[in-house]
Formats: sequence, structure tokens, C-alpha cells
Amino acid sequence: MGFSEIYLMGVDSNYNIDNQGKIEYGFDSSKVNTKRSADKHLKGEWVKNVSKSYKTVKRNSSVKIYDATLNGKLNVFKKVEYEKLFTKH
Repeated sequence: MGFSEIYLMGVDSNYNIDNQGKIEYGFDSSKVNTKRSADKHLKGEWVKNVSKSYKTVKRNSSVKIYDATLNGKLNVFKKVEYEKLFTKH
């Protein structure tokens, strides 16, 4: 698509499981309503797959990818300060 840089926002890779087995995501507080989905996430399958995919993209792409998510736990891409992306220089 012609991009030379991509900034990820809201990709916090952080979630909690509530006492009903629902997943509460740190970024948007949406919930997955099935215990099966929560169990899969607890095992870390989804997180491992996403992380593996990000590492593959990082290794095989000429595009620079930065993580501008506030307080995120994604640790594949270089962190940049979200606020600085929108300030006039």
C-alpha cells in the first residue's frame, strides 16, 4: 500500500479474566462471553500466535512499525510516545 511507517495504537496485549470466566481487555473493556474463549486465552494460544505473527512481519517487512499504545504489554516493536505523534513541531 506504499506505507513506510505504521504506528500501532490500542494494541495493548493485555487482558484480565473476571470471576465469570469472561475476558476483559484493557483497551476497550469489551468482553468475550464464552468460557471456552477465556480458557483458550488463559492458555496463551492467542497471545502466542499474535506475537509470533508480529515478529514475522517485523523480520520480513521493510516498513518501520512502532508501538504507540499507552501502557501496552506488546514488546515486539519499538515504543514511541503516543502524545508526541500529534504535537506540532
